[in-house]
Amino acid sequence: MSDKKRYVDFLKKRTGENFYHVLKQFYEHLKHEWAGEDKKAEDFEKDGCKIVLVLDNASIHKT
Repeated sequence: MSDKKRYVDFLKKRTGENFYHVLKQFYEHLKHEWAGEDKKAEDFEKDGCKIVLVLDNASIHKT
């Protein structure tokens, strides 16, 4: 059994601002998923999980 999860989001426009917005949403999602009955979202930065991001643009094709 694995506890790995996959989160996929696509950028409507490929700009740094949109990328940052998606990363912030992902971070907030992780914080709230991590927090539970015995954990507080405020403690996520200190006690939270390790995050690995894989950035893949291999599926972007220009015609």
